[in-house]
Amino acid sequence: MVYNLRVVVERTDGDKISPRLFIPGDRVAGKVVLTLTEDENVESVVIDFKGKCQTKIVTGNGQNRRTHTYECVFFAQQRVLFKGPFKMRADTYEYPFAFQFPEKLNHTNGEFRDNNWAPTYSTNGPKPLPPTCSTLGYNGICEIYYHLTARVPRTFADWKDKHDLNFTPSRAILDPAPLPKKSNEYNGSTYHRHYRLTDEGTCRTLTTRESIKEAFRHHAATSTVNFTFNATAPTAIVIGRPYTVDLTITSPDEATGNIMPPFILKTWVLILNTRTDIRVPALLSDRQKLMETNITISSGTLNSLTPLNKQLRIANLFPKDKIYAPPTFECIAVRRSYDLELKVDVECLGETSKFKVKWRNIILYPAKMEGSVEQAIKTIESSTAQRGIEQHGGLPAYDGGSTSVEPQVEEQLPSYGNAVKGDAA
Repeated sequence: MVYNLRVVVERTDGDKISPRLFIPGDRVAGKVVLTLTEDENVESVVIDFKGKCQTKIVTGNGQNRRTHTYECVFFAQQRVLFKGPFKMRADTYEYPFAFQFPEKLNHTNGEFRDNNWAPTYSTNGPKPLPPTCSTLGYNGICEIYYHLTARVPRTFADWKDKHDLNFTPSRAILDPAPLPKKSNEYNGSTYHRHYRLTDEGTCRTLTTRESIKEAFRHHAATSTVNFTFNATAPTAIVIGRPYTVDLTITSPDEATGNIMPPFILKTWVLILNTRTDIRVPALLSDRQKLMETNITISSGTLNSLTPLNKQLRIANLFPKDKIYAPPTFECIAVRRSYDLELKVDVECLGETSKFKVKWRNIILYPAKMEGSVEQAIKTIESSTAQRGIEQHGGLPAYDGGSTSVEPQVEEQLPSYGNAVKGDAA
């Protein structure tokens, strides 16, 4: 290959959110780098900046299989960085560029039949740009993308390089209330353990012989503990902000006064259940499809000894400064909504029980606010830190931080083991 073409985007915002996140009005600047290993005639160097939505629904099978598509270009801009033609020597050339993300898209309604499907887009005029979103489902595709494409026109095949940009609408609310809610037992599981006491007064499992006898006739020395699991988590979440989750192993048998066996919270997986509704226009009515996928927010090991009927507060199950999903949104052809799901393994007397709880229809807020507001927040936080004031919640935290999970327990509970760092999606 006689050339190498690259788009390099600057990052001068000082923001530690990963990946780089753009909002309306943000400047997109960088350079196109063209490296030639041989002398070449170059006609021009061009860069395109485009935002686009595409949905695709496949119906039928075999000879009746049909693909239905919809495309909407939000905006398209172009810069000519070099104009030839010119014989260029083997060398490396750099061409700076700059664009600005539009504040709005100019929407004209008319292709779709159902104007109430996305109420925000039911009328003509300026509308908010939707966030970057890509979902591949069974017989359905959704793509909302923003990218830069550098091109060097050639006779047979242009030289190209594409750079995708991660975009989100800006958040209108400074500090939305997290609206914590207690979960409903999604799998409705209640487990039990039979056990007896040793001469030292500790709990032990039944032997095989004791278990067989217990199945036919209860022995006075055998005790039983019934237990289940619930949790309290936020249902309105700012992406990239850490939150706490309260976990509780509950049992009515603690009130009997019997010695209870130890319970250990072993592992957790925190999952976003995504629902992506898409549509394409048709002659009589719009074709629609629901695609459902899962995004793992975090997972890891706790190994925490947990008393019954007492909350264990876990911090940072939501990775800080990490973009793991687009915010809740709707646009002309795509709607995205979420449920939150938590899976936990609990060990008692050497046996592990699996629990799964769920919060339906949670709200994901965009990670960033308008640039001037964001800067004001950082200034306040910096001033607060210099005065030695610890901040417990009001303003969002934007500094970098660990995504490890450390149990933080209310009341005077026994010491817990350290959590092992989880894997963020």
